[in-house]
Amino acid sequence: MILALAWLLVTGALLAPPLDPYLDGVMVRVVLIQVPLLLVLGALVGRRTPDAAARRWDPAGFTGLAFAAGALVFWMLPRSLDEAARSEVMDQLRHLSLLAAGFGLGAGWRRLPFAARGGASILTVAMLGAMGVFYSRYDALVCGWFTLAQQRETGDAMLRASGLALVAFAALLVVTLAREHREQRRALAADSSS
Repeated sequence: MILALAWLLVTGALLAPPLDPYLDGVMVRVVLIQVPLLLVLGALVGRRTPDAAARRWDPAGFTGLAFAAGALVFWMLPRSLDEAARSEVMDQLRHLSLLAAGFGLGAGWRRLPFAARGGASILTVAMLGAMGVFYSRYDALVCGWFTLAQQRETGDAMLRASGLALVAFAALLVVTLAREHREQRRALAADSSS
């Protein structure tokens, strides 16, 4: 109950003034603070979804992964960023879709095969790096709502974030692989003792 209340308070604060306009006002805050926070908040709820319920709509975890990838790609498009900055309705739709994307990831991540988790992690790092290079090196303004200086700052920050994400994903995958290996050894030991 306390965790649910804390989640509601944090999510509500993130989606309402004065925090929402503060985050929406600068490109780097939208891309590297608001978007990841919404995904994480959604994933926290998704992880608490009973496995049996999540398996009904996403048996192998691929539906949540596909929805999250689509939502991220859509909201990283310059036109989408501009529309969300101009329109309160689009801004709230972005918030809701990213929370839902995080929910799908959180509910299905554990059921994804190891190779799919690794591939999704690598693609996320690659997308961050590629968009970082594009935003920081492109000489023309990509998003009409933000300035060229904000665009370059966002690109540089995305490049740094891609390096951090690479290290984080590598550590997470190693820990996951070690845990799955331990579980397989326990299952084999239990089978051989039966």
